[in-house]
Amino acid sequence: KQGLRVLAEGIPGWDELTKEQQTELAEIAVAQSKLPAPVKVTLMDAANRGDAAAQYEVGERYANGNGVAQDMAEAAKWFERSANQGLAAAQYRLAAQYEKGRGVKQDDRLAREWYEKAAKGGNVKAMHNLAVIHAEGRGTAQDFKTAAGWFAQAADYGLGDSQYNLAILNERGLGIPDAVRMEPFRCATAADTASIDA
Repeated sequence: KQGLRVLAEGIPGWDELTKEQQTELAEIAVAQSKLPAPVKVTLMDAANRGDAAAQYEVGERYANGNGVAQDMAEAAKWFERSANQGLAAAQYRLAAQYEKGRGVKQDDRLAREWYEKAAKGGNVKAMHNLAVIHAEGRGTAQDFKTAAGWFAQAADYGLGDSQYNLAILNERGLGIPDAVRMEPFRCATAADTASIDA
């Protein structure tokens, strides 16, 4: 009864409620008072529990020195945890670290493998970088046809460097069969993008 009086003082219109409504509100108040306090979850808690997006964010923070000392090896560990769960952005960042040897031993084969996973996951920059790797033959045999395919996909998303590189391959007849030569529109788009970027 004492609890009902305290509850009643905090609810406008309490006296206008029926006894059933008052009892129902009192039961709800008692039940809520027994709930545990909300648990504060930090970014590291989420990352350590396996949240791929949190793992990626921790990797970003180590890579950029945001709130922690910059540590590319630690960044690579977190990117790999996230990448192994299929997060394309993490796969791209891990590939770039392997390509440049930042925080990990430089490895063109692993860079290509991670870029390919990221590209298949829709990461446009990974599509471009994978095309470059195939065009140059780093970590794989030189393959202009595969390079052209990846440049074309990235170009279709509007990536100017890929549009330009695809136009160069087209002009040189590398990786693009004569019967499927690039339409003039795409060449013009690449030229327009290159002049804007300059």
